[in-house]
This record gives sequence, C-alpha cells and structure tokens, in this order.
Amino acid sequence: MPSLPQLRRVHAQMLDLLNYFDAFCAENGISYSLHGGTLLGAMREHGFIPWDDDVDVTLTRENYEKLRDAARKGPLAEHVTFSEYSAQHPRLWLRRPGEPGAWIDLFIYDNISENRVAQKLKLLGCAFFLAFTKNREGMGHSHRKGGKAAMVNLGYLLGRPFPVKFKARLMNAWCKHAFHGRRTLIHRSNDQYTHNGLVVILPAGVMSKYTRVPFEDAELMVSADWHKILVSSYGEDYMTPRRTASHDNPAHAGFKGA
Repeated sequence: MPSLPQLRRVHAQMLDLLNYFDAFCAENGISYSLHGGTLLGAMREHGFIPWDDDVDVTLTRENYEKLRDAARKGPLAEHVTFSEYSAQHPRLWLRRPGEPGAWIDLFIYDNISENRVAQKLKLLGCAFFLAFTKNREGMGHSHRKGGKAAMVNLGYLLGRPFPVKFKARLMNAWCKHAFHGRRTLIHRSNDQYTHNGLVVILPAGVMSKYTRVPFEDAELMVSADWHKILVSSYGEDYMTPRRTASHDNPAHAGFKGA
C-alpha cells in the first residue's frame, strides 16, 4: 500500500486520467458510470476514498464497444493507452515518466436471462471464461480455496495454450450473446467472480439514465440509479466508512513518493 504522500501523487494522476476519460467519452457520445470504490467515494467523499489507488468504471456493452472502437481509432492523449487484452478486464492507462501509473478498470454490463436456470448457465460460463483467460499474474492474486480453487486452476490450465486475444474474444462473445433473455436484466459479466464471488443482477434501467456529480475539483458521470448500485454492492449502510481490505497494486510497488 503506498504511503500517504505517494497516494496524493497517485490520486493526482488518477484524477487527470478521469478528466481525460470523461472528455473523451463526451466527444464520442459514450455514457459511463463511476463504479465500486470510485462511485462510493464520489457519493460519500465527493472524491477519492483516502486509501483507494485505482479507478473503477462501468459501461453497458453498447457503450463499451463505442469506447473500444474510438480508442482503437485514436489518437489518444500523450502517455494514455487503451489495453483490451492485458488483463481480464479492459483498462485505460496513464503512464508518465517519473510519476506513478494510473489506470481505469472497465467493467461491462451485459444482459442476462430472466429464467433462473438460464441465469445459472450464463454465470457458470462467465466464471469459466474468467478462469480460462487468467494469466500468471492473475493466478498469483487468486485467494480461492478448495473446490473453487480447483475449478479456477483447471480453467487456467485449459486456457494456457491459446492466444490472449482468442480467449478474450470467446469470453466477449459468450458474455454478450449467451442467455440474454428479454434484455430486462443486466450483470457485470467481467468482474463478478474475481473478488468475493458476489453476483449482482440488476434491472437494465439502472444503466439507462445518467447524472453528473462533484468529484474532487471536477464533475463526472454516474448512473442516475447510483443508490441502487451501491446498495447492491455494499449494503444499505454504504455511507458508513469501513476499510475492508487494502489495495496493493503491483504498478505502485516500486514507486517512491516524496
């Protein structure tokens, strides 16, 4: 975990990247929502949670594909890169010489069936592909035990012979097209199984309207149903500060702040 002076420099880079991302989305007609600890910080702190050292954003599949296509077309700002395949979820990176790296984790909402059996089948497929697409670094951060660990290890081993892009394309095809039902429900298909196994299925309408909220010295976009999203992730008492885990991102491990 970076020290407080280091975190201030990390946060400065994160805010620069968020401001650039927001302007890029506006220019290309893309809607997004702050997510996870970043959304929680926006509503509770009007900025970063003091110990947070990465940025989380969610997009619908349609908006993600617009972002991906615009980023591929480019050009992006100096020191900014879009990485679709380097991790299990796409990232936008800011890497300035002499400064800590900053990135935005991009999580995608896909439709999921209203039928409980079909839901389980889709979620099982998503879980498989998250193991199938893991790299060595991802396996090193896995904390699963017992049967779940065995399943993750099996999926990882099955995926090792295949190219990263091929695996990612298979996963995207499954998440986008499999068991989508009447498109009334959504779930975050590329992050539900990476941490505590929490599965959140929400009405599709929670990502249909957006608003802007203060964040540090900026204004950024969030879902108009941000309360429903935060309750689904953190419970009704999400406004009560509670540090449940510390971040320890490898990209910050070698950074020495003043």
